[in-house]
Amino acid sequence: MKKIILGTIGTIFLFVIIVIINLVVFEKNGSVVSKGQIIKNYNERNYALLVNRYSRATTGVVSKYPFFEMNSDVLIKNINRIIESFINQNALVIYVRSEITNPLINLVNNSYAKGSLGARLDKRLKIVTDIEIVKNRRRFF
Repeated sequence: MKKIILGTIGTIFLFVIIVIINLVVFEKNGSVVSKGQIIKNYNERNYALLVNRYSRATTGVVSKYPFFEMNSDVLIKNINRIIESFINQNALVIYVRSEITNPLINLVNNSYAKGSLGARLDKRLKIVTDIEIVKNRRRFF
């Protein structure tokens, strides 16, 4: 009986240590600045619309946010109107979505898990380009 109790306590202790290490690593990786190509400076002004994080986990049927889901029709309609105005001005539209690959975080909340329905852009969004940035870190800019 004593071995079972000690084994259970040891397993719980090991699990807690693994979770703590995972969270420390996730925090460290989350604060790393992206390593993409440096954007060149141009003499003329350019602008773009960033459609940021309107995924199905936020506004769609798999949303865990009742407020966003209830109000999403109006929100998406307004975003689509803004997208249309940017297209009419020949401006760039860039879509940003979140995707979490950390298995421990996905164990707790898998709504943004890589490849899941929730990580995809809301299907009501007007998609006018194939430029998509996948945000997989806590900080972005």
